Amino acid sequence: MSNSTTVVHLTTVHKVPDPRIFLKECASLSKAGYNVQALACIDTPQLMVAGVPVFSVGTPTKNRMKRLLYQGRILAALWRHPPALVHFHDPELLPAMLLASLLLARRTKFIFDMHENYGASMSQSPYTRLLRPVYNLCLRASEFRMHLVLAEESYRSLCHKPHQVIHNYPIAPPAQSPSQRHNQIVYLGTIGLERGILEMIEAFALAQLNDWKLVIIGAFDDHLLHTRVRALVRQHKLEARVEFRGYLSAPEALQLVSESRIGLALLHPIPNYLNSLPTKVFEYLCRGTPVLLSNFPFYQQFFRDVPGVHFVDPLNAQEIAKALQKLAVAAPLTTEETTAVLQQYSWESESRRLIDLYTTLDVPRTTESA
Repeated sequence: MSNSTTVVHLTTVHKVPDPRIFLKECASLSKAGYNVQALACIDTPQLMVAGVPVFSVGTPTKNRMKRLLYQGRILAALWRHPPALVHFHDPELLPAMLLASLLLARRTKFIFDMHENYGASMSQSPYTRLLRPVYNLCLRASEFRMHLVLAEESYRSLCHKPHQVIHNYPIAPPAQSPSQRHNQIVYLGTIGLERGILEMIEAFALAQLNDWKLVIIGAFDDHLLHTRVRALVRQHKLEARVEFRGYLSAPEALQLVSESRIGLALLHPIPNYLNSLPTKVFEYLCRGTPVLLSNFPFYQQFFRDVPGVHFVDPLNAQEIAKALQKLAVAAPLTTEETTAVLQQYSWESESRRLIDLYTTLDVPRTTESA
């Protein structure tokens, strides 16, 4: 499966195809001439994603204990065929990868890709709170055994050493004629309480935008919440105007974003969100769709000069409703504004940083860059 020139991207948590892992990092590295493979949880022994072979380490599951059992298979595979580099994406893999870094010392390099502030997210439940000291200890050890890639500058405060920041900015959409905009509000992402789903429904009802639709793209993180949200929609008699599209492929989802006039990113003020940038904001802006965003100080500072970003209290449905009414009569971003956003916040520059890091680590390429 792998050899001394192979780069292996590894995840047991993220879905295939996770945009950052597969559509951005793996695809960019493959185009740059690296022999990239991936290990992930999929229902078939092997599949191809963006020209990169993905091998199964087990079936997809939300059960953490079951995922931990997969790690034995992973360690065995890496031991049999040591790759040039392992680039892994899950904090729960840290103990196993620290062990692998000892077993494969001098043969394989390791990168831990920190997608979010996992320590902060662990503080949200009693179960994961117990694991937080273990995670912090493993994170400290990883700084001495491997390299880290951080998705945001704010994560630097969690580390003792400097590490490369590679933002999760969107892939620039292909040049095309502007999409026909509909009277449509869109939300893109996992559907959860802390991501503002109840406030979205309440605010949409209060705004009384009778010729508008609210389109929700993504999967619910809880079955009981799904039932509760459906009941709220029926309570407000919004069945004909609130659409739940479920999980869609990236092209399908982003086409709906391009056709919408308002995007929503109403994250609640919990530790894991307060200082982490929501990728969906860039997806909205890069397609000319103004966005209603939580009014966290970090967000207001970061997006203060970015056109099309409007701030609200994510817990105040009345304030959100008033903002929706104002945006309903506002114009989408101009072509010039969208181009300016793309120039500053697209994956192209970030992919160059990733490739520069691999070059610095002397990871071998097998072909010339495409």
